[in-house]
Amino acid sequence: MKIPFEKRHFVVGGLFVLSLILYIDRAAISSAKAAIAHDLALSDTAMGWVFGAFSLGYAFAQIPWG
Repeated sequence: MKIPFEKRHFVVGGLFVLSLILYIDRAAISSAKAAIAHDLALSDTAMGWVFGAFSLGYAFAQIPWG
């Protein structure tokens, strides 16, 4: 018996992979703090502004893109 592999399975699989990549991306910015701060010569206060801007942008983008 052959099980049909419909388009919806590809869509669900693609959404899962995309969600996984986005989750890793959110975690990666905090582990890259030292390299970002060093390369751009940013203080801890400035990095706080960077993380705040990232979080606000991410939060506002969640509303239209769900």
